[in-house]
Amino acid sequence: PILCYASEIWGYDYCDIIESVQAGFCKRFMGVNNTINNCMVLGECGRLPLSVTYQSNCIKYWCKLIQMQDIRYPKQCYQMLKSLDEVGRITWATKVKHLLFQHGFGFIWISQTIGNTDTFMTQFKQRLSDCAKQNWHESVHNSI
Repeated sequence: PILCYASEIWGYDYCDIIESVQAGFCKRFMGVNNTINNCMVLGECGRLPLSVTYQSNCIKYWCKLIQMQDIRYPKQCYQMLKSLDEVGRITWATKVKHLLFQHGFGFIWISQTIGNTDTFMTQFKQRLSDCAKQNWHESVHNSI
């Protein structure tokens, strides 16, 4: 939980430092040498990258923001960030938009509506997990 603290704000990008903390813990837990490949250790422990958690937290907060009433300050701040994004400035909203488009949910950004948040979040987490597993398989294949 400490590694993902306030990930609603910063959790839109993959963070190597946080992932290395998890891999280091798994190596110490298993009692293996630090030179062992991280993907092997995470696979042996059955762990997904923490990016699945912190990117999900970020998108879940975005879902909460777009469903707020317009009179709420967080919603007004979000609308300001979104309008800055529309004129080409890079903001938190820009990063959230890229995260959604990267994982095939760009249509939700465009519509700015979500039907059932729980269903969407389940699908989004599953997509992140599937991508992480594909990346893990690629890492294992490339390390052989």
